[in-house]
Amino acid sequence: RNAYERCKTAGLTGDFLRLLIKNTITTAKKVFTDTKIADNPVSVVSLAFRKLKNLKVHDDARILVIGAGETNSNLCKYLFKHGYKNMAIFNRTLSKAEKLADTYKQKGGNVSAHSLNELSEYRGGFDVLISCTSSAEAVVTTELYSKLLNADASKKIVIDLAIPADVDSEVIEKNSLRYIGVNELREEAEKNLSIRQSELTAAEVIIESGLLEFSS
Repeated sequence: RNAYERCKTAGLTGDFLRLLIKNTITTAKKVFTDTKIADNPVSVVSLAFRKLKNLKVHDDARILVIGAGETNSNLCKYLFKHGYKNMAIFNRTLSKAEKLADTYKQKGGNVSAHSLNELSEYRGGFDVLISCTSSAEAVVTTELYSKLLNADASKKIVIDLAIPADVDSEVIEKNSLRYIGVNELREEAEKNLSIRQSELTAAEVIIESGLLEFSS
Protein backbone atom coordinates (compact mmCIF):
# COMPACT_ATOMS: atom_id res chain seq x y z
CA ARG A 1 0.00 0.00 0.00
CA ASN A 2 2.80 2.43 0.89
CA ALA A 3 4.61 1.66 -2.37
CA TYR A 4 1.41 2.34 -4.30
CA GLU A 5 0.83 5.67 -2.52
CA ARG A 6 4.37 6.80 -3.35
CA CYS A 7 3.91 5.85 -7.00
CA LYS A 8 0.53 7.56 -7.10
CA THR A 9 2.03 10.75 -5.71
CA ALA A 10 4.74 10.59 -8.36
CA GLY A 11 2.13 10.14 -11.09
CA LEU A 12 3.37 6.69 -12.03
CA THR A 13 0.09 4.77 -11.66
CA GLY A 14 -3.18 4.59 -13.55
CA ASP A 15 -6.77 3.68 -12.77
CA PHE A 16 -6.29 -0.04 -13.37
CA LEU A 17 -3.66 -0.33 -10.64
CA ARG A 18 -5.76 1.80 -8.28
CA LEU A 19 -8.69 -0.59 -8.65
CA LEU A 20 -6.42 -3.61 -8.31
CA ILE A 21 -4.89 -2.31 -5.06
CA LYS A 22 -8.33 -1.43 -3.66
CA ASN A 23 -9.70 -4.89 -4.48
CA THR A 24 -6.63 -6.61 -3.04
CA ILE A 25 -6.89 -4.75 0.27
CA THR A 26 -10.65 -5.41 0.52
CA THR A 27 -10.15 -9.12 -0.16
CA ALA A 28 -7.31 -9.37 2.37
CA LYS A 29 -9.51 -7.77 5.04
CA LYS A 30 -12.25 -10.32 4.33
CA VAL A 31 -9.79 -13.19 4.70
CA PHE A 32 -8.61 -11.70 7.98
CA THR A 33 -12.08 -11.11 9.45
CA ASP A 34 -14.08 -14.00 7.96
CA THR A 35 -11.61 -16.81 8.68
CA LYS A 36 -9.51 -17.84 11.69
CA ILE A 37 -6.28 -17.78 9.70
CA ALA A 38 -4.85 -14.94 11.80
CA ASP A 39 -6.07 -16.15 15.20
CA ASN A 40 -3.00 -18.22 16.01
CA PRO A 41 0.45 -16.63 15.61
CA VAL A 42 3.33 -18.67 14.23
CA SER A 43 6.30 -16.34 14.74
CA VAL A 44 8.50 -16.84 17.81
CA VAL A 45 8.25 -13.15 18.70
CA SER A 46 4.44 -13.10 18.55
CA LEU A 47 4.19 -16.28 20.59
CA ALA A 48 6.64 -15.03 23.20
CA PHE A 49 4.63 -11.85 23.63
CA ARG A 50 1.37 -13.80 23.90
CA LYS A 51 2.92 -16.00 26.61
CA LEU A 52 3.89 -12.88 28.51
CA LYS A 53 0.40 -11.43 28.24
CA ASN A 54 -1.18 -14.72 29.34
CA LEU A 55 0.95 -14.62 32.47
CA LYS A 56 -0.77 -11.30 33.27
CA VAL A 57 2.44 -9.33 33.66
CA HIS A 58 1.61 -5.78 34.75
CA ASP A 59 2.58 -3.08 32.28
CA ASP A 60 4.88 -1.38 34.81
CA ALA A 61 7.07 -4.52 35.02
CA ARG A 62 10.83 -4.03 34.91
CA ILE A 63 12.04 -5.68 31.72
CA LEU A 64 15.70 -6.57 31.27
CA VAL A 65 16.61 -7.11 27.62
CA ILE A 66 19.89 -8.79 26.64
CA GLY A 67 20.69 -8.35 22.97
CA ALA A 68 19.52 -5.67 20.54
CA GLY A 69 19.31 -7.73 17.36
CA GLU A 70 16.29 -8.15 15.10
CA THR A 71 14.43 -10.65 17.32
CA ASN A 72 14.66 -8.60 20.50
CA SER A 73 14.02 -5.37 18.58
CA ASN A 74 10.77 -6.82 17.24
CA LEU A 75 9.76 -8.07 20.69
CA CYS A 76 10.50 -4.65 22.20
CA LYS A 77 8.22 -3.12 19.56
CA TYR A 78 5.40 -5.44 20.68
CA LEU A 79 6.06 -4.65 24.33
CA PHE A 80 6.09 -0.89 23.90
CA LYS A 81 3.02 -0.93 21.69
CA HIS A 82 1.09 -2.69 24.47
CA GLY A 83 2.19 -0.37 27.25
CA TYR A 84 5.38 -1.97 28.58
CA LYS A 85 7.67 1.05 28.78
CA ASN A 86 10.14 0.18 31.53
CA MET A 87 13.15 -1.48 29.88
CA ALA A 88 16.92 -1.77 30.31
CA ILE A 89 18.66 -2.91 27.12
CA PHE A 90 22.12 -4.50 27.10
CA ASN A 91 24.14 -5.26 23.98
CA ARG A 92 27.77 -5.97 23.04
CA THR A 93 27.75 -2.96 20.74
CA LEU A 94 26.52 -0.12 22.92
CA SER A 95 25.53 2.10 19.98
CA LYS A 96 23.02 -0.50 18.84
CA ALA A 97 21.43 -0.65 22.29
CA GLU A 98 21.36 3.16 22.40
CA LYS A 99 19.67 3.37 19.01
CA LEU A 100 16.96 0.93 20.10
CA ALA A 101 16.48 2.65 23.47
CA ASP A 102 16.30 6.13 21.90
CA THR A 103 13.42 5.01 19.70
CA TYR A 104 11.29 4.47 22.80
CA LYS A 105 12.68 7.24 24.97
CA GLN A 106 11.47 9.71 22.36
CA LYS A 107 7.98 8.26 22.84
CA GLY A 108 8.06 8.65 26.62
CA GLY A 109 9.46 5.29 27.60
CA ASN A 110 11.66 4.71 30.64
CA VAL A 111 14.30 2.90 28.58
CA SER A 112 18.04 2.79 29.21
CA ALA A 113 20.93 1.40 27.15
CA HIS A 114 24.03 -0.35 28.48
CA SER A 115 27.05 -2.25 27.28
CA LEU A 116 26.83 -6.01 27.82
CA ASN A 117 30.09 -5.74 29.78
CA GLU A 118 28.17 -3.78 32.44
CA LEU A 119 25.51 -6.46 32.94
CA SER A 120 27.14 -8.05 35.97
CA GLU A 121 27.10 -4.65 37.70
CA TYR A 122 23.45 -3.91 36.98
CA ARG A 123 21.38 -3.58 40.14
CA GLY A 124 18.18 -2.09 38.75
CA GLY A 125 16.24 -5.32 39.30
CA PHE A 126 13.88 -7.02 36.88
CA ASP A 127 10.57 -8.85 36.67
CA VAL A 128 11.06 -10.17 33.15
CA LEU A 129 14.36 -11.12 31.55
CA ILE A 130 14.47 -11.44 27.75
CA SER A 131 17.60 -12.69 26.04
CA CYS A 132 18.57 -13.32 22.44
CA THR A 133 22.21 -13.04 21.44
CA SER A 134 24.47 -14.85 18.98
CA SER A 135 26.75 -16.13 21.73
CA ALA A 136 27.93 -19.73 21.39
CA GLU A 137 27.92 -20.08 25.19
CA ALA A 138 25.42 -19.24 27.90
CA VAL A 139 25.31 -15.53 28.64
CA VAL A 140 23.21 -15.76 31.80
CA THR A 141 25.12 -18.01 34.17
CA THR A 142 24.10 -18.93 37.72
CA GLU A 143 26.57 -16.40 39.11
CA LEU A 144 25.34 -13.60 36.87
CA TYR A 145 21.69 -14.38 37.51
CA SER A 146 22.27 -14.25 41.25
CA LYS A 147 23.84 -10.80 40.89
CA LEU A 148 20.95 -9.57 38.77
CA LEU A 149 18.44 -10.81 41.36
CA ASN A 150 20.25 -8.79 44.04
CA ALA A 151 18.58 -10.87 46.80
CA ASP A 152 15.09 -10.45 45.26
CA ALA A 153 13.26 -13.72 45.96
CA SER A 154 10.13 -13.04 43.88
CA LYS A 155 9.35 -15.35 40.96
CA LYS A 156 10.68 -14.11 37.62
CA ILE A 157 9.84 -14.70 33.97
CA VAL A 158 12.73 -15.59 31.67
CA ILE A 159 12.25 -15.58 27.89
CA ASP A 160 15.19 -17.11 26.04
CA LEU A 161 14.94 -16.78 22.26
CA ALA A 162 18.56 -17.63 21.46
CA ILE A 163 19.92 -20.69 19.65
CA PRO A 164 21.86 -22.09 21.45
CA ALA A 165 20.20 -20.95 24.66
CA ASP A 166 21.53 -17.85 26.41
CA VAL A 167 20.37 -19.01 29.84
CA ASP A 168 22.35 -21.75 31.56
CA SER A 169 20.26 -24.80 32.50
CA GLU A 170 21.36 -24.47 36.15
CA VAL A 171 19.67 -21.07 36.32
CA ILE A 172 16.38 -22.71 35.41
CA GLU A 173 16.86 -25.59 37.82
CA LYS A 174 17.96 -23.59 40.86
CA ASN A 175 15.71 -20.51 40.75
CA SER A 176 12.05 -19.62 41.08
CA LEU A 177 11.11 -18.63 37.55
CA ARG A 178 8.88 -19.33 34.57
CA TYR A 179 11.16 -20.20 31.68
CA ILE A 180 9.97 -19.74 28.10
CA GLY A 181 12.40 -21.13 25.54
CA VAL A 182 12.57 -21.53 21.78
CA ASN A 183 11.63 -25.24 21.84
CA GLU A 184 8.38 -24.54 23.69
CA LEU A 185 7.53 -21.74 21.26
CA ARG A 186 8.37 -23.86 18.21
CA GLU A 187 6.01 -26.63 19.33
CA GLU A 188 3.20 -24.12 19.69
CA ALA A 189 4.06 -22.54 16.33
CA GLU A 190 3.72 -25.93 14.61
CA LYS A 191 0.31 -26.50 16.17
CA ASN A 192 -0.84 -23.03 15.14
CA LEU A 193 0.44 -23.55 11.61
CA SER A 194 -1.72 -26.67 11.32
CA ILE A 195 -4.75 -24.66 12.45
CA ARG A 196 -3.98 -21.97 9.88
CA GLN A 197 -3.68 -24.53 7.11
CA SER A 198 -7.15 -25.81 7.94
CA GLU A 199 -8.47 -22.32 7.12
CA LEU A 200 -6.90 -22.23 3.65
CA THR A 201 -9.99 -23.54 1.87
CA ALA A 202 -12.15 -20.77 3.33
CA ALA A 203 -9.51 -18.18 2.41
CA GLU A 204 -9.28 -19.49 -1.17
CA VAL A 205 -13.06 -19.14 -1.61
CA ILE A 206 -12.86 -15.48 -0.56
CA ILE A 207 -9.90 -14.86 -2.89
CA GLU A 208 -11.71 -16.49 -5.82
CA SER A 209 -14.71 -14.26 -5.12
CA GLY A 210 -12.44 -11.24 -5.07
CA LEU A 211 -10.91 -12.21 -8.40
CA LEU A 212 -14.30 -12.62 -10.03
CA GLU A 213 -15.47 -9.27 -8.67
CA PHE A 214 -12.35 -7.55 -10.01
CA SER A 215 -12.63 -9.25 -13.44
CA SER A 216 -16.21 -8.15 -13.83
